[in-house]
Amino acid sequence: MGNVAEEKKQARKYLKEITKSMEADYKAAASAKIAAKCISSEEYKNAENMFIFLSMEGEPDTEPVVRQALADGKKVYVPRCLGHGIMEAVRLRSYDEVETVPPYGIREPGKELQPTDPAMFDGEDTVAFVPCIGGTADGRRIGHGAGYYDRFLEGRKMKRLMLVYGRQLLEDVPCDEHDLPMDRVISEL
Repeated sequence: MGNVAEEKKQARKYLKEITKSMEADYKAAASAKIAAKCISSEEYKNAENMFIFLSMEGEPDTEPVVRQALADGKKVYVPRCLGHGIMEAVRLRSYDEVETVPPYGIREPGKELQPTDPAMFDGEDTVAFVPCIGGTADGRRIGHGAGYYDRFLEGRKMKRLMLVYGRQLLEDVPCDEHDLPMDRVISEL
């Protein structure tokens, strides 16, 4: 167990260096392609409900996907982190309900918005767009290390799509039994 944890730590360090080295022009162009692929995907088209992260620095920009989903009349849910690897889903009705939370500048739904019953995410009509700091083309991912998404997605029937810059894709990443595989990977490649 300790060996996988150490391998993950080293992989995160390596991936963070890759992410830091990505030029702004590359990230903008790749994000635009990733957003277009998300919106044109069968999973998006078939989804009534969408669970999607609000991107942070180093992650593909999800704002265009969220805005399009809201315009398309989909029910859009975003995470609110509660700490200790636990998060809840909150429905957005407008992108104006997103706030930037200090000290790290994380974007989250407004504090006045109430969480949704997580059981509603157990349908085939729901797609989750999941962040990572890197992963593999076959859907193994490395997150930031707190396990928020693995805990939230575990046992749910929704489709899981990992959004990742092509430069963050590796041949292999360390995984353990708690790491959920993604159903599909969307990058700009």
